[in-house]
Amino acid sequence: MLNNTTDIEGTLCISTRDLNDQLPFVMQAKAMEEWGFTPHARIRAGLYWRVEDVPAILQHVIDDTLKVKENCK
Repeated sequence: MLNNTTDIEGTLCISTRDLNDQLPFVMQAKAMEEWGFTPHARIRAGLYWRVEDVPAILQHVIDDTLKVKENCK
């Protein structure tokens, strides 16, 4: 279960900052958008992502990391 989720108009969301606080690395919101993910909301300077999209976002990171690993052989 993710910490610091927020209900925005009936959709469970997490901010980029709160997601990054739970990871051992930092993901840029711009990168997530470039991967095709759309933030559910923008509140002040923060982007909020659907919690249901987080597994796919993290899978994208895993897949890209494995591609880099394969290129190191």
